[in-house]
Amino acid sequence: MQLKKRHFTVCSVFLALTALLFCMMPSGYQKVSAATSSTVKALEDQISVIESNLAALEKKITNTNSDISSAEELKTYYDSKLALVAESITATENLIQAYDDQIADKELEIQNKNQEITDKKAEFMEWMRLSYEYGDTTYLEMILSAENFADFLSGIDMIAQLMDYQKTVMTKLDEDLSGLETDMKTLEELRQNQAGYKEKLAVEKANYDQLIKDTDAYITSLIKQKSQYQSNYQTNTQKLEEINKELEEELERLAKQNAVYVGGEFIWPCDATKYKRISSPYGPRPSLGDFHYGIDIPCAQNADVFAANAGTVVKATSHYSYGNYVLIDHGGGVATLYAHNTSLLVKEGDTVTQGQVIAYAGNTGNSYGVHIHFEVRIDGKHTDPLNGYITQPT
Repeated sequence: MQLKKRHFTVCSVFLALTALLFCMMPSGYQKVSAATSSTVKALEDQISVIESNLAALEKKITNTNSDISSAEELKTYYDSKLALVAESITATENLIQAYDDQIADKELEIQNKNQEITDKKAEFMEWMRLSYEYGDTTYLEMILSAENFADFLSGIDMIAQLMDYQKTVMTKLDEDLSGLETDMKTLEELRQNQAGYKEKLAVEKANYDQLIKDTDAYITSLIKQKSQYQSNYQTNTQKLEEINKELEEELERLAKQNAVYVGGEFIWPCDATKYKRISSPYGPRPSLGDFHYGIDIPCAQNADVFAANAGTVVKATSHYSYGNYVLIDHGGGVATLYAHNTSLLVKEGDTVTQGQVIAYAGNTGNSYGVHIHFEVRIDGKHTDPLNGYITQPT
């Protein structure tokens, strides 16, 4: 298997002249390399800051979601409590209505009793008037005018009955006045109790309304806060994509500094006797809604990751999506990338040989399951590794 001919069919004379020209300009190359590395470092610092911001925002969004969930649970509790308050309000209103009915009945009873007392008072006053007008002479005349003993006894009996009636009227009048006083006290107590329940009802209604208002306002503020966090997250994500794109372009320029390909064929980037399967090929992935820039090779945790060919380590760092990854420049605009590693064994600027263990496989970054994400880039642009660059073992 050979790499694409269009990348490596350069005559030996041109290669020699290119190598000679490259050697004749070491200082210029070093200046460009230093400048490029400085730019890359600045971009990496920006990415680090934004990734830190994104992590903080993710935490805030998670915490806010938790707060909203707690608030909603609290609102559910309040709703149940409010239902009880509503029942209490209804019961209080019914009790107040009952007091209204009792007060109305008692007022009618007092009114009737007042009328009865007024009538009895008038009757008694009439009796007193008659007694005053006729005095005790009337009783004496009734006795002395008796024609016989039977009339005499009858007169005495009538006088006794009249005196008993007078006494009865007086006693009943006293009882009615005493009862009226008791009824008036009862009426006042009913009114005081009713006023107390009305005050309690007003407080309960005010608390009810305030409780709803406060809970709704709290949840609304949390949702607004979450929306702001999400907006900031989206802004930072967009900014991160822009800087990553700028970084890719800078890495592309960096890779082009080594004008001559190191030569030879690529090897499989891990143990070909154990890990042969490709779980996700290069190209669009409808199920995930993205485009896959390389191939995924499932393997064991901490499996050795090999350099597919000799070259210079351009990048050995961490990325929010790639996780821990290595980018190797093989010269001639050809580079390979190895992502999602647990740990890296090389650093930027290192020279590596083909088959050298450069990392241990893992599941870092945006990854699902342990695997090696392997990419081939030509002049900074990703391409299908299986399209003439590397062969899947059988």
